[in-house]
Amino acid sequence: IDDKITWSFRKDGCMHCTDASCVRVCPSGALTYGPTGAVMLHEARCIGCKYCVIACPFSIPRYDSESEKTYKCSLCSDRTSNNLTPACVKACPTGTLSWGTKEDMIEKGDKRVAELVESGYENASLYGDKYVEGTHVMYVLTEEEGYYDELVKSPSVPLSVKLWKGVAKPLGLFTIGAVIGAALLHFVIKGPKRPKGEEG
Repeated sequence: IDDKITWSFRKDGCMHCTDASCVRVCPSGALTYGPTGAVMLHEARCIGCKYCVIACPFSIPRYDSESEKTYKCSLCSDRTSNNLTPACVKACPTGTLSWGTKEDMIEKGDKRVAELVESGYENASLYGDKYVEGTHVMYVLTEEEGYYDELVKSPSVPLSVKLWKGVAKPLGLFTIGAVIGAALLHFVIKGPKRPKGEEG
């Protein structure tokens, strides 16, 4: 029996996708993109529909049954808007977390991956920069993506979200508009329908 224990830690939180499923499905506008690319949650607008909970490929938004609203990380927008680093980066005692422009973070991540590969971690990779049009939170992994518990391998916007927002919803709106347009056209051409005996 191999009783060797391997500790593999990772930070779990919102990946702040460039093409965010939660933003796509939110019917109330509670989820939007911030100036840094972070996915913002405006709690006052949240109607508790839980669409974002279902749609997120990373299973990040959580539903609070007491407030009947969802909640998630907003990448410390109150701090970053004042040129401060996110609280998690500020508090990290080992310097594991970094904050900067996306380009700088990708460059730093690629450099760290190269160092790890040279040190014997053949499966090291930068996670996040290639998916959902790129995420604004990225990980440097020492093992393959599927190795880490609940870290989705090759995440993408779910097909159901693409079909609903890209096909079904526009088609539904077109159908409603066509029905209203046909009714107005009928009214203009034929006039209002009158009870029998009142024609003319």
